[in-house]
Formats: sequence, structure tokens, C-alpha cells
Amino acid sequence: MRFMNKKDKSKPEFDEKTQDVHPLVKFNYIPRIIGFAVYGVILALLFIDSGNIFLWLGIFAQSLVWPHLAYLHGKYSRNGRKAEYRNLYVEAFLVGAWMNLAAFALWPSTVFFVGASINFLSTRGLAAYRSALLLIAGGILAAGIFNGFTFVPHSSLPVTYACIGFLVIYSSLVAFLSFQTSNKLRTSRQRTEAIFNSIQSGVFVIDEKSHKIISANPAAARMLGMSRDDIEGHVCHQFLCPAAVGDCPISDQKMRMDSSERILLDKDGKEVPVLKTVVPFILQGRKCLLESFVDISDRKHMEEELRRLARAVEQSIDGIAVADMSGNIQFVNSAWAKMHGYGSAEVIGAHISIFHTREQLAADVEPFNARVMKNGSNEGEVGHVRKDGTIFPTWMTTTLLRDETGQPVGLLGIARDITERKQVEDELRVTLDKVESINLHLEKQTALANEMAVQAEAANIAKSQFLANMSHEIRTPMNAVMGMAYLLSDTELTEEQQYFVKTIQQSTDSLLTVINDILDFSKIEAGKLDLEIIDFDMMTLLEETNNMLEIDARHKNLKYLCRIDPAVPRRIYGDPGRLRQILVNLIGNAIKFTHQGKVEIRVNLAGDEPVPDDRRFMLEFAIKDTGIGISAEKIETLFDAFTQVDASTTRQFGGTGLGLTIARNLIEMMGGRLHIASREGEGSTFTFTVNLKKKTPAAAVLAEPEPFRPALSEKGMAMREKRPAHILVAEDLPVNQEVVKAFLESFDFTVHIVANGRQAIQALARNHYDLVLMDVQMPEMDGMEATRVIRDPASEVLDHDVAIIALTGHAMEGDRRRFHEVGMNDYLSKPIKPDALYKVVMRNLPEGLK
Repeated sequence: MRFMNKKDKSKPEFDEKTQDVHPLVKFNYIPRIIGFAVYGVILALLFIDSGNIFLWLGIFAQSLVWPHLAYLHGKYSRNGRKAEYRNLYVEAFLVGAWMNLAAFALWPSTVFFVGASINFLSTRGLAAYRSALLLIAGGILAAGIFNGFTFVPHSSLPVTYACIGFLVIYSSLVAFLSFQTSNKLRTSRQRTEAIFNSIQSGVFVIDEKSHKIISANPAAARMLGMSRDDIEGHVCHQFLCPAAVGDCPISDQKMRMDSSERILLDKDGKEVPVLKTVVPFILQGRKCLLESFVDISDRKHMEEELRRLARAVEQSIDGIAVADMSGNIQFVNSAWAKMHGYGSAEVIGAHISIFHTREQLAADVEPFNARVMKNGSNEGEVGHVRKDGTIFPTWMTTTLLRDETGQPVGLLGIARDITERKQVEDELRVTLDKVESINLHLEKQTALANEMAVQAEAANIAKSQFLANMSHEIRTPMNAVMGMAYLLSDTELTEEQQYFVKTIQQSTDSLLTVINDILDFSKIEAGKLDLEIIDFDMMTLLEETNNMLEIDARHKNLKYLCRIDPAVPRRIYGDPGRLRQILVNLIGNAIKFTHQGKVEIRVNLAGDEPVPDDRRFMLEFAIKDTGIGISAEKIETLFDAFTQVDASTTRQFGGTGLGLTIARNLIEMMGGRLHIASREGEGSTFTFTVNLKKKTPAAAVLAEPEPFRPALSEKGMAMREKRPAHILVAEDLPVNQEVVKAFLESFDFTVHIVANGRQAIQALARNHYDLVLMDVQMPEMDGMEATRVIRDPASEVLDHDVAIIALTGHAMEGDRRRFHEVGMNDYLSKPIKPDALYKVVMRNLPEGLK
């Protein structure tokens, strides 16, 4: 056995005395106390007539003192397993000694044979049972010879026979337990060795003091081009991260962990770049280092190729830019930055909209990019704007970038300034058509004025319809992206692929937050945002919010504190969702704009008096940070929609500029006020109050927690003892069909897919279904019209009362009401997440299937 990965639970200082008791010592402790207590009673009965004080002291010591001595010996030994083996050997000796005394009392002539055989059986285990039986047989034969073949014991007490039988059984039990425990430990060592050998990364186990390699796995041997025997026993500096002796980050510099890029030397002296991670641990009481490393040669080569490509792009006379699918700029060359009057670092991470006016975006960019998405590439004239506001024309060539699977991942744009060419064209056009252009301009202005007057009258309706349509058009493809990301995350992925999937999920969550902010702001402007008044647990809300945000603070090495006054009531009436939205916005901003120090949250009653039962009270929240702070002159504009402190902050930290505006409006809707105290460079304190109502003690019984949904990897757990629910899904987009079907089948539901409302009615006329998931917008017949037909008693549908859940990208006020009016039972907005889908399905299934 080359390596045994013994689990180490020591403190960070790696003091051997802090190790936990070995499981074998724990396992034998209680049985040893019980067994030796009974053992002592048996010995007392066996030698009850003896007056030897030393004999009775021996019985007392073995029965009551020995189990505790054995436990302490195992606990404070460097190797608990070996210590316990020594305990078992001592017990075997004691059993043999007492057996000698008992045998001598019965058959004096057989004492050496019986005692020796019991000792042999106990110490060697069941594997030696044949030899032990031969010794016992020899003892019986000797007894016959020396006693005239008289095998009747001197004692006639039945208890004596029982005592002897117990001693034999107990000694055999001790041997069996030793044998069984040894097998378990051997199996554990074999399993650990298999894991160690199967790891694809190179792994060394190194003695911390001598830096010699104790063990190397096959992957490490392959990377070095050597056998494991040639590696083990040599110092690690000979192969990995060649460095001066005494400069080890762990043993010499006392670091807790070392993760860095190093050089690996193979058997030919070739340098191989690796990413190495070293951590200290205890192996069988010995301080060791666990060193793992992976070959990053391919990554280094790719980085060099990218650098060469970047140099070529940088020297191009045309402006070149790369953006992701959301329009965020990932790269620009010097020509692009100079053309627009920016520095290259200024625009990285910004949105492409900074290079266009609002009119250019609507007139040029959006139609241009639509053709790019349709055809894969496009070229033509597109208007641009410089940093100083100067507008200029460009000839753009844009190509859709795809990954190895063919999925779009970004846009590559090449722009050339055509100002001079356009000036020549304009001058010629003005010279030839000056008078005609003036007249045409006047006519267009008049028509435009009339059109704007008409549009102004219908602005509110058009705005609401636009937001509803945009919400649907964005949420529908987002449903496919988020759904596929969830499904992909539940498969076996490499670490890099897991990082990509996590990035997709984080990006879609961020986009969904932006959409929700815009919709909330629109509702607030229209006066259509209503608060939900329900009872909720304030402590649970704060705990969930802190658990979510503390992760971001920890990633930035910030100290995160939350102090809650014990006088704050726990059960409260109010809108927990909107309160959580306010806290997430303000605390998230504090973390985002704080680079070092801490973020502290305090929750107190606004007054000093305790809150009477069933009475309203003011609750005060204070969020304090040590971040960048805000100057006094800029606090006044902080709550203006779509603005932040300054443009550079917006580019650095992102956001819609609506978060604080929405938070302040929600606070005021809850009867409170928001106050800011800040100094630039010294941090900020956001304090707000909300008017809430305490729930009476009689009604403040906490609701039972909702059962946890089964994860995607736990398929079938939800319905394992019931027949699968039969669910009909009406969805026109194939990719969304795949997402919903995969989610439902992961919960062990039977799924049938149709492409529109007409097909759904036909399916319901042929088969019985337990539930229908109905997309609202579909070709031929939409979900709302199909629902009306299903609820019509005159239709051919078999079950007119089947539960129908609306699946839609609409998320505006009034959508839920419209769906219920046509007969839909429930509502789920896109993008769909597995847990939300599971909850709404389980809520609407027939009772026998829940």
C-alpha cells in the first residue's frame, strides 16, 4: 500500500494532540466497558471461595479500570489504530491468563495446553482456528494421559461450567472483532488508494520536515515521464517548482495554502508550466503536504496565440471592436478608441450604445444588427457619436461570432470613418437639390409634428404595450437560455465548462434583474404597483437576505455584520418581497462600492417604546459601509432615474440607474423615508424606515415549511410511490419545449408536447391529462383562446375542468387577472426555473397525485 489518506480533523496549527479519537477506539469503548463488567462478575463467581487479595485486586482492575485505560491509551497515541491493536493483544493475554487459572482449577494437568491455545486463538484471530483446535485436542489428550482418562472437573458447581463457557466465547468474540475491524480498515485503505491512483491531476504526498516525496500518483509519474519508484524518496524541489531550500511557502513561510503557477521538470529536464496547489495535512500523526498540479501548457500556448492576434488587430487602420450578445464591449483596438475619442480602457465593459445617439440606435443600429442575427453578417452605413458629442458616419462590417457548437457568443464589428466621403456627397446633393430639399424638409416637419401629436395622445397605452411586448420577447428566449443552462449544469462537466455555465446563469439573472427594474419603474410611474400585505417571519427574511449577500462580501474580503435589536417583533404584516427588494438593492450597492473594510446592517425599532400587540410600528434599517462615498453635491441627483453618481462609476459597476429610485418609491409606499449620510472617500450610511404591523401572539404560529423540491439529479423522488402525473405542454418554440419537457421528466412526470392551442384541444379530446401547461402566445390558436374552448361544455374535450397553468413572457400588471378571467388556474412567467415550475405544478395537481 503506497498511500493511505487518513482523515485529519486537526486545528490549523496541525498539532498532533488535537486529533480526534480514532473510530476503532470509539467503537470498542462501550462494548469493552459492558463486556469487562460482565467478565468481572463471572470471574467473581468462579473464584468466590478464594481469599487471595491479589486475585480480587486483579479482577477489580480488569473489570472497572482496564476499559478506561485502554480508551485513554488509544486517544493519546499518535496512531489510534495500532494502539487499539495493542489493547486487543493485552486483553487476549489477560483472557489467556484467567483461562489458565480456570483450567488449573478444573484440570490441573492441561493448564499449559488450554491456556496456550486460548492465547494463540485470541492474538492471531480466526485465521488460526485450525492450529488452536489442534492445541485444544492435544490438551484433552494430555489430560486423559495424566488423569487416567478422567475428564470430570474437580468442581461440581454448575456456575463453574458457565464461567468457563463464557471465557471461551468472550475470547473468541475479541478475536472476531479484531479480524472484522482489520478487514474494514484494509477495505478503506484500498478505496483510498484507488481514488488516489485515479485522479487525473498530478499528486504528491510530501513529508513537511524533509520535503521528501512519500507517495506519487500515476498521473504525476506520467507527467514526469518516470516511474513512481524513481520519484518517491526524492525531495519535491527536484521535480516541482525548483526553489532554494528554506523557501517553501507552507513549511517555511507558514502559509495555510499555496496556489500558484510553477514549473515542472520532467526526466529530460524539459520545463512544463503547471498550476500547483499545496495544503498541509496530518497523515498517521505525521505532518505532510498534499501537492496537486495540472499541466497548463495548452492554456499558455493559447494565450501566446491570442497575444499575436491582438498585436495584428491593434495595428489595423480600421476600428475593430468585439461585444458579447448583450452588447457589452469586451475589446477595442486603438483605432476604434481613437475614432470615438476614448481611451481603450474607458470603453471596456461599457455598452455599445455609448457610440450611438438614441436616434442612431433606433434608425441604424437595431435594423443593422437584426440583419446580422438573421444572416450571420452585414455591412452598411451606420451613424456613430464621439465622446465629445460629435456625430459622424461609418461604414460598418459586423459578423456574428459563434462557439464550437454553433451558438452565437458575440459580435465582431469593423468600422471606417467615412466623414470626408459623406461630406463630398452631401455637398453635391445640396447643390443639385437645395430648393427641393427645403420644401421636402418642411413637408416632413409638418407631417412629423402631426404624427407626434397623435403619438402623444396614445403614449401611455403604447408604452404599456411596448413594455409588455418587450418583456415577452426578451423573456421567451431567456427561458431557453436559462433552462438549457440549468439542464447543462446537471450534467457531468469539466471545471472550465462549469465556469462557463455559471457565467451564463449569472448573466441571465442580471439581465432578468434589469428587465424587472424597468417594469417596476414603469408600474410606479403609472401608479399601478400595489403592495402585498401578508404575515411573514422577519428573522427568516433577514437571514435569507444575509445568507445571499454575505457571499458577495466574503468574495471581496469584506467584514459583513448584521445586528438586530431583540425588541424587533418576529411575526409581522407587510410585503416581504418588496422589503427584501429594498434590502438587496441597498446592501448590494454597499458591497459593490466598498473595496475594503466592512458593511454593517442594523435593524431597530424607530421609537424607544415596546410594540403593543396588534399595533402598527416603525422599523428602522441602517446600512453602513466604508466604501467610496458620495459627494454632497451629487447626493441630490442620486435618485434620478437612469442616473448614478457619475459616468465612470456607471461604466465600472454597471446597473440601470433605477435601483435607488425604485427602492425610495417602495419605502415611501410603505409609509417610510430614506435618508443618506455620506462623505466622499469615507463611506455612506443609508437609513430608512417602514411602517409595519405586528401580528398578535394568538395568530403568530409559524407556518410549516414547504417540502423541499426534488433536485434535477434526484429524478423520480417526488412521485416514487404514486403513478406519474400525465401533463400536456402546449408550446410553439422547440427549444422551450425541450426545456420544459426536461424539467418535468426530471420530476418523474409523463409529458406530451403539442405546438399550439388547436393541437392541445385535439389531444385533450383523445386523452385524459392531469394538468396542462399552456403558452399564451402561439400560432394558429393562442393559449387564451384554447382555454376558452377547453372550458366550453359544448367542446369535445374529455375533461373541461382540467387544471391549466399559463406560461408566458408577459409580466405586467393585469396579466394574471386576464388569465384567470378566461379560465386558467395559475400563472408562471418566463424565464422558468425548475423549483418554481415544480411548485406551481404540485399546487395544481389533483389531490391523489400530490
